[in-house]
Amino acid sequence: MGHLALFLGLGICLGVGGWQLAVWLFEIRDKNKKYKAASAYALERNKPLLVVGGPWGITRTRHWLNVPAHGNGDVCLDIDRRAIEGHPCGVIANVTHIPFSDKCFGAVFSSHLLEHLPTTDDAKKALSELSRVAEAVFIAYPSRQSIAASVIQDHHLWVWQKGDVIYLKQRGKSPDKNKEKYHSYQLGKSHPRDEDNSSEARNATKQLKMTDDYLALQEEASRLAQQLFGNDIKKRTSFTNRLLDICTRAQGKDFLLIHNPGGFGSTLVEHLLQWERSILEGVTATIERLGYSCLLTQYFRCGHSWWAHMMDMKEQIGFFFKGKSSQANILAAELKFITRHLDTLKVLLIGVSQGAAFSNAVMRRLNGPHQVYSIELGLFFPHLSRRVVTERTLAIDSNGIMPDPMTHRNLKAGFKAYVAAPFKWTKYRLQGKPEKFTHCINTPGHEYDWSYPEVQRQIIDFLEVNFGTKC
Repeated sequence: MGHLALFLGLGICLGVGGWQLAVWLFEIRDKNKKYKAASAYALERNKPLLVVGGPWGITRTRHWLNVPAHGNGDVCLDIDRRAIEGHPCGVIANVTHIPFSDKCFGAVFSSHLLEHLPTTDDAKKALSELSRVAEAVFIAYPSRQSIAASVIQDHHLWVWQKGDVIYLKQRGKSPDKNKEKYHSYQLGKSHPRDEDNSSEARNATKQLKMTDDYLALQEEASRLAQQLFGNDIKKRTSFTNRLLDICTRAQGKDFLLIHNPGGFGSTLVEHLLQWERSILEGVTATIERLGYSCLLTQYFRCGHSWWAHMMDMKEQIGFFFKGKSSQANILAAELKFITRHLDTLKVLLIGVSQGAAFSNAVMRRLNGPHQVYSIELGLFFPHLSRRVVTERTLAIDSNGIMPDPMTHRNLKAGFKAYVAAPFKWTKYRLQGKPEKFTHCINTPGHEYDWSYPEVQRQIIDFLEVNFGTKC
């Protein structure tokens, strides 16, 4: 009986192993087939081939074995430098913000990438970018029958294709039978047009020159990242990617708006308190009313998790009591880089409370350039003695309705708000309406809603006096 169970178990293992080997070989065959098709299509269009997702991956195994996952293409893009190491035209960028112009590539090939994106919305954004920069899109992905693909924690999506339609499904969620179980994306594939081939060649040459310019920018950003972070590869890569992403998206814009969140400095726009979000919306609307175009982004001083907050506590304490902030040095370096390369771009920092103090710290470190401005609301009182206000800074310490206790050192009101916060947080939880803990710290007077006449008036006057209406 024991031998029978052993042979049965061995048979099952061999069967599963053979099945998974077949699945793996099918994936390799599909990947190679699509790479060849993408190469042929790009050659037919007489334009470069873009490969998204470097052939070497992020580990050293393929380098040691000298076995790339697929071909390099003419230009190779990845968010991690290790994946494109050694490529003559390697570009570090995010697939959701590809730094190339429309239809500048004949084809794009992406292998085993989409499933790593956090959500189906991110994947659809990536597919839109791929379709924008290339005339044809070829996607390879892990099989849904692959056990290895199922257990990899970094795989957030299921991806499969039927015809020119890509289907996306979030993993780990039981779909509601009454709702759509997956999302789909229609891939558009262009066909050769009756255009002059010499014109196509000129376009391809122009694009490759743009790639060289981008690579030079990338190299300069990488050198700055190394100066700031030394041998910390992860921080260097993140800094470089952010810098290149902003430079790419800000091209052609009049304004770059950078929001510095309050508190730990890690709150996304969609999770901000309504009044703080209203300030961003009001400033953006005013700038657009004056005739300018703008790009809104955020600078996070800390990670989003509780663990990240705990690890950042030393930095927060040093900033609170002494005004020391390594993050202010980093953002100041970013702004010097951006304004040097985009010399007509105006930058506007927007911050409330701790975010206002951080914006002022950045302005003090910059000491110029004169195209960087700051709007600072409700500066927390420990930072008042360090604050420097110039003609490029708007400092608002009252909402015009009642005094701000956090600015005017009303410790009693502040202490009361912090003591009451845990009880409010618990109450919302018990009611089934959970709130972020920071949203439970409500100090009357320490809010600067755009609807408050005095707040709105001061901000509009500041923008109109400094920038006027675009001619």
